[in-house]
This record gives sequence, C-alpha cells and structure tokens, in this order.
Amino acid sequence: MAKPSGLKMDDMQVTGRTDIPLTEHGVGAIKKLAPEIVGPGKLLDAENLCHVWVSPRQRAHKTFELLFESLDELPPHKVCEDVREWDYGNYEGLTSEEIKDKDKHWSIWKDGWDFLLELVQV
Repeated sequence: MAKPSGLKMDDMQVTGRTDIPLTEHGVGAIKKLAPEIVGPGKLLDAENLCHVWVSPRQRAHKTFELLFESLDELPPHKVCEDVREWDYGNYEGLTSEEIKDKDKHWSIWKDGWDFLLELVQV
C-alpha cells in the first residue's frame, strides 16, 4: 500500500480526508527514498507485488507514481476508498498546537479519533 503521511510537513496540519497535493518536501523525500527501497531484491520488488491498493487522495497517487517511476510500467494497482487516510473529524486542517489549545491533553494516539467507529466498521 503506498500511503503518504497524514501530515503536511510544511505547517504540520493534520490532514486526513482533505485532498491536498503532496508537498515539495514529500516529493523530495520519496524521490530520495525510492532508489533505496524499490527494485529487484529490495523492499518493494515489483516482481513480488501482486496488487497495490492506493488511496484516492492525490498525494497518495503521487507517492505511488514517484516510488515506481524508475520502472517501465507501474505495478498492478487499484484506487480504493477503503485504504483512504484517516478522518480527523473536527481536528482536520488544524495544527497540533491549535488542537491542544482546544484540549491541552489531546494526543492523536489517544484522543481525537472521530474516525475510530469507521475503522471498527471496516
């Protein structure tokens, strides 16, 4: 599954369902990482990939394309809503600092999981 981070690295906003492009930082990070992990005998060996599911968010598409741009063709893949990014609910688009202004004890790992019910249903 090719899935980028749910954070916009330039301003650290929580972005799950918001369909934003991959940042320049993200593009650079993927381009630097891809040669190390994609190719014969590496972590992502196209010969060993039967199928890849990609989130419908444009940043996920771009991540997938950049990872495999050195290949003649992309591995078999399908855009699938079931692997979309988390929905951060009312915290979507806010920075961690803005969220903590609303709830000083908030942590993404224990709070703010409006999407948890959705995960249980999947």
